[in-house]
Amino acid sequence: MNGDAEAFMVLALVLWLIATLPIFIAFARKHPSRWVIFIVTIVFGATLIGWLVALVWSLHGFHRSEGGTAPHGGESGLNLFGNDEKAVRVARPVAALEAPSASRDVAWAAGQIERLGQLRAEGHLDEAEYARLKAGVLAEVGG
Repeated sequence: MNGDAEAFMVLALVLWLIATLPIFIAFARKHPSRWVIFIVTIVFGATLIGWLVALVWSLHGFHRSEGGTAPHGGESGLNLFGNDEKAVRVARPVAALEAPSASRDVAWAAGQIERLGQLRAEGHLDEAEYARLKAGVLAEVGG
């Protein structure tokens, strides 16, 4: 091999390393969207804009879940396959309030009205719904 061929090979290797840099960074960082970054780099990497997008995306910070058992991602806005989980409290639906029966007492009504008040305070019921449901509870106990 002559010197020109060796120089060309070295230059080609350096250019290939630069062109695939976003892929190496994404996989080294275990980025949650590393496969999408891989595809963007391969498909659009020949354009400067596509390569820059992939590079910035691979370097962009992302959320790491505490404990290490859950998948990472979500909060950076660029993690397409990350977990955008939010804590949600599940409450009994209003329709699941105890079914009417012949023997309702004041303690039951107070409990039901208190539950309706909690639902209103949490924003699950508006004033009209609260008043309608409260009137239904009071009607059951004869109040």
